[in-house]
Amino acid sequence: MRQMTIYRLFGFGAAIFLTACQPAEQKVQEQSQKCVAPEKLVKQIYDQELKLHALSKDQLAAYFEPSLAERMQAEINCKQSQQVCNVDFDIFTDSQDPQQDSKKGVQPKLSFDENKNVVRAEFKIGDEAKVLNYEMSGGDCSKIKNIVYAGDYDLDMILSNPTEMIEDSEMFDANAASDSTAQ
Repeated sequence: MRQMTIYRLFGFGAAIFLTACQPAEQKVQEQSQKCVAPEKLVKQIYDQELKLHALSKDQLAAYFEPSLAERMQAEINCKQSQQVCNVDFDIFTDSQDPQQDSKKGVQPKLSFDENKNVVRAEFKIGDEAKVLNYEMSGGDCSKIKNIVYAGDYDLDMILSNPTEMIEDSEMFDANAASDSTAQ
């Protein structure tokens, strides 16, 4: 009888242990299901035709490393206020006004260099060939840590610049100057 009680306690303890461990195991499975290969992550950006200033916090968290996502959020906030912001181009095409076939958007040729942990996106905007290199984070769930453009500049460098508040008087002066030159 005493031996049976010990087995019951052991069985009850094992059941509690297994039940307690299940949610952690389930969270790991859920996270691994959300992780996608680096090429696929970049492809999703183009498939969804994402734009920097329209990204939600969830999208920032899904695609970008936390430090870059935080600076991108600051840029989005800047654009919504009366400030001179850092980004004045489409970060996913490296162009001012990407002229593209509106039915299919930009469809880059993507390649992944595992040694450098970089996804290379090649495409054309009009007649201009573009190459963007998406530097990816390491680990099980890669995210974008930087976008490097041709011409030796990158998104991280651009977003690191401080933004300036435009005073109402400066806006008035700028508008007055543009009106006087137009006449």
